[in-house]
Amino acid sequence: MPHDHRKSDRKDHVPKAHTSKANGSSKSSGQVPCRFLFNVTELHYSANAAPVVDDLQNQLPPLYPQEHGGKLPGYIFRYDNGSISPAHGCSLSPVRPEYDSEASEPWRPSTIGYYTDRMLDDENHVVQLSESRWLPFQSYSTVTMYNCGPFAPCLIRPGDASDRHDPVADLFPTFRMMHFLNRDGVSRASTSGNVRTVAGRNATWVGSLVPEAYNNIRTHTTSLGLGGEFSLLIGLMALAQPIGRCDEAFTDPQWSRNRWAGRRNPAGWPRDTDPPRGVVVEVACEKTITDKRGPAGSAIDDIYAFEWSGIAVGEL
Repeated sequence: MPHDHRKSDRKDHVPKAHTSKANGSSKSSGQVPCRFLFNVTELHYSANAAPVVDDLQNQLPPLYPQEHGGKLPGYIFRYDNGSISPAHGCSLSPVRPEYDSEASEPWRPSTIGYYTDRMLDDENHVVQLSESRWLPFQSYSTVTMYNCGPFAPCLIRPGDASDRHDPVADLFPTFRMMHFLNRDGVSRASTSGNVRTVAGRNATWVGSLVPEAYNNIRTHTTSLGLGGEFSLLIGLMALAQPIGRCDEAFTDPQWSRNRWAGRRNPAGWPRDTDPPRGVVVEVACEKTITDKRGPAGSAIDDIYAFEWSGIAVGEL
């Protein structure tokens, strides 16, 4: 499954030669249609980085972008209403695309995109280009997640902490523990949550996906599933895999039909004496700046609605 195709074999993305504003669908409740692209890049703690510890001597993520060391980019996958598949024809940009942060409605490009040698003119006629052009999809969210051992198993930071040019990471200079926003038995992982335990008891994905430290033993509410920010859920799935094999969570697939059938690999979770292990997860809408609209369920509002009203990991 190479992720460096020079040309796209996709027929559902023929870009316009002029730009147009994206039209998102309205939010709705329940299991709304949802489709997006995602990629996991594994980070390696640089051997030259000075160890960072907290007051209890737990080792923490690096302070500076260059100290995240080597990167191991994974494949690009597509989530389509509970089905996971390789996103053939998509590729990663070698550098983070720039965007106009001062525009009234800034359109943030993703590092996920595709090559095309076709364009549509204003009259919807196909125009053949003299050379391929790489087009980024619209970025939805990016998060850096580190497992720092049994006492700090899930530290998060919005943006790509390993990229000194990422403006989102600049706004959030420190890592914090992942929290939840819980309601009616559904746990929702959030970068801005305020609860340190899951919503209900007997959650079948605690231990195999969400660390045991988040287990809720004081509630009588039965767990009804896991939702929230997709970038966090995908990061948890990736870090449950052996080192260097994050993509196995999605190639098996262990996440299918909105159920998690995977198991935590002990070798993938650091001990308190091991260096932290991190990933960068990017989620992208399946539309470019020149698309009037993407496939059904791929607008920002569609993804957001599913995160906060749907269940991405149901109970087994």
